[in-house]
Amino acid sequence: MLLKQTHYNYWANQTLCNYILKAGETLADIEQTGSFSSVRKTLLHIWDAQVIWYARLQGTPLTTFPSKEFKGSLAEAVEGLLKSSQAFIDYVQVLNKHYDDVIAYQTLDSKQFENTVEDIVFQCMNHSTYHRGQIINLLRGAGFIEVGSTDYMRYCRMKM
Repeated sequence: MLLKQTHYNYWANQTLCNYILKAGETLADIEQTGSFSSVRKTLLHIWDAQVIWYARLQGTPLTTFPSKEFKGSLAEAVEGLLKSSQAFIDYVQVLNKHYDDVIAYQTLDSKQFENTVEDIVFQCMNHSTYHRGQIINLLRGAGFIEVGSTDYMRYCRMKM
């Protein structure tokens, strides 16, 4: 199931990114009300979270958000997000039933936690889903209505 979730995450992120790129740089930066105030900022947040959780799975501590100093284009942000999405697929493909392994990690504010690999991967995939919905609303709020669903069931139906 985790492998299916990581594949879905990649598909949904790719689908969403296609909408974002079609909408363009200008619409991606329109300031609106939300958890993050623009499409670009929300996209970067999803990318940050995926990179941070993946690093924790690898035992690599991070002290800052990866995109904090990012100055690249929208296309480069999309590329980074999709690369991190693929990294989760690659990671889960080689787990060999180590889903219950416990990973100790430190948050960016130096708090210590432990969770299973399964819970970490699921958290990251679920987090991305939450923010993809926000991006679709931000795109529509910016006047871009050529967006469709990134729902899990749509993915499942496409794979049948």
